[in-house]
Amino acid sequence: MINLGVLGFRRFCILLIVFLCSSAVLYFALSPEVARREYVSVFLVGKRSIDTPIDKPEQLAEYARLKLLPTIGEEIMGEQWGNIQVVFTNKPGSRFIRIITRADEGYEDKIEKMHQDLLKALLSHQEQHLLVIRKNLVNVVGLEQKRLDFGGASLSGQQRADIKANIYYVTAQLNNLEPSEIVERFSSEGIDKLGARPVRVLFSLLLAFLFIFLLVFLYVLLSARIDTVSVEDFR
Repeated sequence: MINLGVLGFRRFCILLIVFLCSSAVLYFALSPEVARREYVSVFLVGKRSIDTPIDKPEQLAEYARLKLLPTIGEEIMGEQWGNIQVVFTNKPGSRFIRIITRADEGYEDKIEKMHQDLLKALLSHQEQHLLVIRKNLVNVVGLEQKRLDFGGASLSGQQRADIKANIYYVTAQLNNLEPSEIVERFSSEGIDKLGARPVRVLFSLLLAFLFIFLLVFLYVLLSARIDTVSVEDFR
C-alpha cells in the first residue's frame, strides 16, 4: 500500500519550498532601492605657492576627523551619533577633501548642519593659518625693502641684486596665495542596501531558475517514488 502520510509530508515540503523561494524572489526583486543615504560635502585646501597647499590635505582631513568631528558630531547628532558613519577622504596629490556621511533617511537636517559646521571650522582654521603665512611674507618684504632703502653705499651691487631678487620671490609667493574654499556644501544620494537594481533583478532571475529546477527535480523524484511503490503493490 502507498503510505499516504509520507506522500502528504513530501507534498507539504514541496509547497514549503515553493513558498520560501517565491518569497525570496519577490523580496530581492521588489524591495525598496533606498535604505540609506550618502551625504557629501567638498572642501578645497588653499595654496601657499603654485604647487604647495597651505596644509597637507591628508593631515587636515585627519585633524578634522580627530579634533573637529567628535565635538561637532556628537553635539549636533545627539542620540543618533552612533547610527551614522562619517569619513574624510583625500586622493593622493589632490587638494580636495570630501566629507562623506552614511546614515538612514530622516537625519538630513542634522547631518547638513553637521557638515556646515565642519566646513566652517575647516575654513576658519585655514584662514588663520593663511593669515599667519601672509603676515610673515609681508614682514619679509618690508625688512628687505628697508635693507634696500637704508643700505646706501654700504651695499654692493650684488647685495642689492640679491635683495631685489628676494623681494621679487617673496612678492610672487604673496600673489600665489590662494584661500581655501567650500566647493560643494551639501548633496545626497540614495544607497541601495541590496545592490544596484540590475544586479538585484539578475540575482532574482537566477534564484527563480534555481527554484524552478528544484521544483521539477522534486516532482520527478516524487513521481518516480510513487510509480515504484505502485509497482510493488501490484506484485
